[in-house]
Amino acid sequence: MKKNTDNIIWNLPDEEGQKKFEEEMKRLRRFLINPPMYYTREYGEVKEMEEFREKIKDRIDIKNYTDTLDTLWIHPIIAPKEEINKGLCQEDRYMSLINQMADISLQSDFEQFHNGDLIQKKRIIIDNVIRSLKMIRKKLGKKFDSDRMIVDIVALVKDEIGEPPYIIEYDHLA
Repeated sequence: MKKNTDNIIWNLPDEEGQKKFEEEMKRLRRFLINPPMYYTREYGEVKEMEEFREKIKDRIDIKNYTDTLDTLWIHPIIAPKEEINKGLCQEDRYMSLINQMADISLQSDFEQFHNGDLIQKKRIIIDNVIRSLKMIRKKLGKKFDSDRMIVDIVALVKDEIGEPPYIIEYDHLA
């Protein structure tokens, strides 16, 4: 039997294969920062950016910050104004307490990302993550310790991108 999860195909002929599949599903069901929408499709992803996102995903467990959610997916949107104005790449906020998951897509500035160096790109992704976490906090209140999660993420990446603030003003997103 084959199961496909995010381009991972596991052959499951035995218990060991089943166990690996279940472990991978648990890993995917925690905290995931996806590659930037539109931008990755059009320009590809730099290996260092993928490693940066993986480092955060592998070391941050959403269950350390809330009992309400067990899955948090963040999809940064980095697209030109023209694409956004066409109705493509729209922001989206989905939260299901029944399924214990949140799926957040927020826009970040295309020009700053596209023209930025690797450090600037990483800062823009972290800014997007911080804004997403604060949005979830507004909905969950004290049930989600977003402040501690932000501190932990910043501590994890500060050697690569420096100290905060990373918050970048986006005139066209206001």
